[in-house]
Amino acid sequence: ANATYQSASVRIEEGGAAVRLRGAPLVKAGATLAAGETLCTLPTGTRPPATVVLSGNTSHAQGTSTLLKITSAGVVTSTIELAETVFVPLDGLIFNLT
Repeated sequence: ANATYQSASVRIEEGGAAVRLRGAPLVKAGATLAAGETLCTLPTGTRPPATVVLSGNTSHAQGTSTLLKITSAGVVTSTIELAETVFVPLDGLIFNLT
């Protein structure tokens, strides 16, 4: 858990038709995530039926942009390397379940 930012979480909305993401997954101190490595995993019941790609930013200097890929297995990855203590804000990102 991250004491500074809200932990990553999901909420089903639109009568079960959409998922809203929130929080900010944080890369642990001393760690680096290569592009394509797992940032977090969504729980069963909140995963897209097929891979979705969402645009996001990181806490890298100048808010570096990234694409977040979410697979039907719920695995969330970034298209760029994420260095230690970098976080990825998820607030406001939504995808359809149907």
